[in-house]
Amino acid sequence: MHTPKLVIKIERGRIFAEANDVSDDDGPPCNTTYARDLTSEPLSKATIDAFMAWVEEKTPRLRDAADFSLFGWHLWEFLFRGEIAEAFAVQMNAAKSRRTPMRLELWIDPGESPAIASVPWEFLYCPPRSEGRDGYFLGTHTSLTFNRTNASTANARDIRITEQPRILIVTACPPGFERVLWRPVVECIAAAIAGRLDGGRGDAASVASPSVRVVHDPKDEAALCEALRWRPHILQFIGHGQQDGSLGKLAMLSAEPVWLSGKQLVAVMDAAAPEHRPRLIVLHACEGARVAGAAALAPRLGFGAVAPTLLGQDIPAVVAMQYEIDQGSAIDFSVKLYSDLLANRPIHQAVQAARLSLMSLRRNVPRAFGTPVLYMSGTDGVMFAPVVAAAQRGPSISRAGVATEDVARVEPARPAAVESAPFTAAGMDQRAGGQ
Repeated sequence: MHTPKLVIKIERGRIFAEANDVSDDDGPPCNTTYARDLTSEPLSKATIDAFMAWVEEKTPRLRDAADFSLFGWHLWEFLFRGEIAEAFAVQMNAAKSRRTPMRLELWIDPGESPAIASVPWEFLYCPPRSEGRDGYFLGTHTSLTFNRTNASTANARDIRITEQPRILIVTACPPGFERVLWRPVVECIAAAIAGRLDGGRGDAASVASPSVRVVHDPKDEAALCEALRWRPHILQFIGHGQQDGSLGKLAMLSAEPVWLSGKQLVAVMDAAAPEHRPRLIVLHACEGARVAGAAALAPRLGFGAVAPTLLGQDIPAVVAMQYEIDQGSAIDFSVKLYSDLLANRPIHQAVQAARLSLMSLRRNVPRAFGTPVLYMSGTDGVMFAPVVAAAQRGPSISRAGVATEDVARVEPARPAAVESAPFTAAGMDQRAGGQ
C-alpha cells in the first residue's frame, strides 16, 4: 500500500509542495506539484522572530501548549496557503481512510536564508477549520509523521539490520562544563529495551536482542575510534554542543575539549570502520540540531549544524535536540523511542510517537515536545529484520575495557514514573556517582 506523502520544498524564493496522489485502487501514485512565491508580511515575520526568541530562553516565557499553538499557527500560515493547504488536507484524508500515517517532509535549500532553516518547524500547528474540529501540532499528530530531509539523499534505500543490533552510547563532559547526567538516561534506555523484549515474546515483529555498549568520556580520538570499531547500528551521543561560526559541533573528547563537526565525526567513523554507517544517530546535545545564524554563515556551507551535515554524509536518520532538554524529558523520549524501534516501528513513526509522549508526560515543560528534530533521507524507516520469536535473554551492556554482561531483568515500570535508575547496569563504572 502506497503511503500518502507531501514534501514541502523552499528554494529559489519559492515554496513548492509535491504530493503523491495515491489512488483508491492502490495503483502507482502520480505526483502533483504546487508552488507559490515565498512571501512574508513584516508583521508576521516580526511575530515569528519574537516567538523564536521566547522559545529559546532557558526559562521560556511561553507557559503552556496554548502559547505554543499560537506560535505554530503563525508558522502554518507561512508554509500552508491556498493550494498547498488543500493538498495537505487531501493527503491527510487519504491517510485516515487508509489508516496509515501521512508523511510530511520539509526540505530547505542550503542557498536560502538560514533564518528560515533555523525556525523550529516542529511547533507547526494546524488551526481549527470548523466547529468541532480542533487544531493540532503536526509534530505529534497520530495521522502523520513530520521530519526534515535533504534533496541530495532523497533516493529510497534499505536500512534493515539483519544481524544482532548494536547500540553504542557515548557520553562526554569536558572539564569546566555543566555536568552531564548521563547515567539515569542510559539505564532507562537499557530498561526500555529489556522491557520491550520481555513484553514481545511470541510477537513476530520483535527483533533480536540488541547489544548495548556505553563509553563515557573517551580521552582522545583513538579511544573514540576504538569504540566506533564496534560498528554500531545506532549511535547515541549525550553531552554538549555548540555553534562554532557556521558549524555545529559536539564535544566528543574530554581530556581537552575537542569540538567535532559532523564531517569530522564521519571521518573518525571512516577511520574506525570503513564502509560502515550507523542507521540512526541520536544527539542529546544542546545545539545539535541548530542551523548557523545569518551573520556567521559562510558561502556554500549551507546547513552548518551537526544533524543536517550528518544526513548529507550518508547517515540515513539523525535525531537531534534543538533546545536544551531536561533529564526527565530525555528519559521519556528515549524510552518511547527505543521501545517503538524494537517493535519494528519505522524511525519517523517512532519519533512522532516519542514527541507525543513528551507532550503527554511533560506538560510542565511545554517546549519539550518540539525539541527533538528528525532529519531523515529517502527510506521507509524500518531498521530491523523481524525474527520469528523474541529473544529470551536481555540486552547486553558493557563499558570500554569491561567484559560484556547481561543486564539484570526487572519488571518494566511505567516510563513516566522513571525518574531514577530502575537498576544498576552491569559493567557500568560505579565511580560515576550521580552522573
